[in-house]
Amino acid sequence: MKQTPEQSEILNRIHIQILIRLLLVVLSIFVILIRGAEQSKNSPFNPSYILLVSIGILNLVYILILNRIVFLERFVLIQAIIDTFWVTGLIYLTGGVLSNFVSFYFFAILTSLIIVRVHVPMLITSLSITGICSVSLAYFFAEHFQFRLFGVHPFWISSFGGNLNFIVAYLLAQIISFVLVAWLGSYLMFSLTQVKIVSEEILDSMADGIITFDKFDQLVFINQKARSILGFSSESKILGTALKMLKKTNEINELFWSLFERRERLTREIVLHKESSQEIWIKINISLIFGAKNKIRGLVAVLNDLTFEKQMGRAMTLAIKLKGIEELAAGLAHEIRNPLASIRGAVQELEDELPKKHELILIALKESDRLNQIITDFVQFAHVTKRMQTVSISLYSLFKEIQNLLNFQYKNASIEWNLACDPLIYVSGDEPQLRQMFLNLLLNAIEAVDFSGKISIRAFHSPSEEFLHITPHEGIQIEIEDNGHGLTEDEQKHLFIPFYTTKKGGTGLGLGIVYRIVKAHEGNIKVKSNSGRGTTIIIWLPR
Repeated sequence: MKQTPEQSEILNRIHIQILIRLLLVVLSIFVILIRGAEQSKNSPFNPSYILLVSIGILNLVYILILNRIVFLERFVLIQAIIDTFWVTGLIYLTGGVLSNFVSFYFFAILTSLIIVRVHVPMLITSLSITGICSVSLAYFFAEHFQFRLFGVHPFWISSFGGNLNFIVAYLLAQIISFVLVAWLGSYLMFSLTQVKIVSEEILDSMADGIITFDKFDQLVFINQKARSILGFSSESKILGTALKMLKKTNEINELFWSLFERRERLTREIVLHKESSQEIWIKINISLIFGAKNKIRGLVAVLNDLTFEKQMGRAMTLAIKLKGIEELAAGLAHEIRNPLASIRGAVQELEDELPKKHELILIALKESDRLNQIITDFVQFAHVTKRMQTVSISLYSLFKEIQNLLNFQYKNASIEWNLACDPLIYVSGDEPQLRQMFLNLLLNAIEAVDFSGKISIRAFHSPSEEFLHITPHEGIQIEIEDNGHGLTEDEQKHLFIPFYTTKKGGTGLGLGIVYRIVKAHEGNIKVKSNSGRGTTIIIWLPR
């Protein structure tokens, strides 16, 4: 079961509490053994042993079931109530107000402070007051009316004294001390909680990463954002780790850790490479922490994640290029298509008159058709954002339709399809454009696996902050993965730029059209690929 930081902290306190309780049980048995030898040589057996051994066994049970407890605060409350009762029982069996174990009530009260609520310590305090007053009254009546209390040795009754003024004064002093301990404990725990919220929880919730090292180069604080950037899953596993050890174990970010070894103030932008080949741009500001007499006490670093800004910068640069090409495409398509139609018609007329030049004429017709296809792609590229008709589209049905089309078109291909998409997943968009987008991507995937390989299509609900690192919006994430030859880093950088192609005879407009369609639908697209290990195209579209 995954635990929150608050639950882990409560769990640690409970472990300490159980250990202290076991020590108190052992101490109590030791004290009773000594006093029993002095005061009751004829009766070595003492019912207190049964009570204390039972509490010891109960604590062992606590240890066994602790990790299975869901409601830890309720568990703490139950333990505190049981502690109050067994302390009352121990005092009852060992002399009442004269018992050496009255101070154990403070343990029960302090135990309840694990739950930072004022009414819980006050409840345990009330039970403690009720317990000690009840025992005192029982002893008072037993001495005055000469009857024996069950389980209590006569020695304790005779030692009680029965001085009513002393008993009242003693009980009043105990009541005041119980209430003061409960109130002061509650106040201190509340104050500590406030300090923790300010010093840790606010820092842990910040959008920037924060890392702190002490003067011995040991990690003393790292917030959630910093752990996410550097790829650490848990804070508790790395706190106290030396800088040199972090540098060895976290080799991906070796350059990052090297900056701390300088022990100087600096600002630097660096790129971190994760195991998934993902690049994370961060701006790191390292400052020195000075203490008394201007001595260095440690280092603090603020990590600003620039990845989204860098991605947006690249997207803006690409958008400017695409805008210029869009305007060029719109003009050239009109200017070239009309003369091209005339040229093709003239070549067809020549075919009848020059039969001997049939092969040359076929080449001319083929190339004119290819040029016409480029112009068609140009027109489609230029008009992606125009005349969009948004409807609700079932992605499952759309993918099945495209899959059947490609299976029919490439009958001789050996493609293993893996479609993981809930039939109830719908997305809003222009159906012809989305069909063209996914068709282009799946055609590329088929060619990437050389018409024989595995292609996986996955679609699932995903908030936008996981994809874009911005304010979350509900959307759909689509992943198209192939096990083909993959892409180099240079190819990935130029992938969506028009006219850039790695295919023989390709126009280089297919993925440019895909990019334009994604942006027209207010989505985003990115690529994960390693040369020789396949490619995954990831698209996020709003619902």
